[in-house]
Amino acid sequence: MISKFPVVLLSNPDQTLEPKIQYLKQVGFSDTDICQFLTKCCNILHSSLEYTIIPCFQLLKTLLPREENVNDNFSDAVKEVLEIGFDPSSKMFVYAVRDVSSVCKAKREVKMGIFRSFGWSDEEIRLAIRQQPKCIAISEEKLRIGLDFFMNGKNWEAERLAKNSTVLPSYLVMFTLAGQRALAVLAGTLCCSGNSKLHNIPNVSDIRTMILVLESLGVEVDVYNGEVTVDTQAM
Repeated sequence: MISKFPVVLLSNPDQTLEPKIQYLKQVGFSDTDICQFLTKCCNILHSSLEYTIIPCFQLLKTLLPREENVNDNFSDAVKEVLEIGFDPSSKMFVYAVRDVSSVCKAKREVKMGIFRSFGWSDEEIRLAIRQQPKCIAISEEKLRIGLDFFMNGKNWEAERLAKNSTVLPSYLVMFTLAGQRALAVLAGTLCCSGNSKLHNIPNVSDIRTMILVLESLGVEVDVYNGEVTVDTQAM
C-alpha cells in the first residue's frame, strides 16, 4: 500500500486514518476486509470521511435490496466488485455494488458457471461485468438465452461479447417484450376455430406454462423450432 500511496506516511493516524478505519468496521468490514480494501483502494485514505466516504457508503446502502442485510451483504459486495476491477471513485462502482448485491453469492456462482459453460474465462466474465454490471443480475434462464443467441446464433466469440456486454440486457428486454406479446397471442388462439400457426415464439418458462394450460383445456399444441401450432378443434 505504501508503494502505491506513499503520502499515507504523512497522514495523522488519529485524525485521518483511525476514523476511516473505524467507519469501515461500523458498516460491516472485518479487519481482513479492511486490509484488502485499503490495499486495493488506498487512495480512499486521502478522501474526506464526512464529505466523500460516508455519503458514498450511505448511497450504496440505499441501493441494497433489504435494509436488514446491509451489514451482512455490504462488505462482500464491495469486496467482490473491487476484485472484478471497478474503480471505487467511479460512478460505475456504485451501480456495480447495487447489481452484485441484488443477487446472493450462491446465485452469482451459478451465473458464473453459466458463463463458463459457454467457454468464458473468468477474466472475460469480469470484463463483461465491468462493461455492464447488470449482466450479473440477469436471471439464469435469460442469461442462457442471451448467451445462446449471441454465441450460437450470431457466432460471437466470448471476448467480443464481453467487450460489448451492454447488448445482453438490451436484447433480453426486447426478448421479454416479445415473450409477453406471444403470451397474449397464444391465449387469443382460444377464440379461433381450427389451426393457428405462430412463428418466432421464444422458448421461455411463461410460454411453456401457457402451452401446458392450453393442453389442459383440450387444445392440441405442437411446438417445433420456434413455431407453435395450436388446434382448438379438439376442445
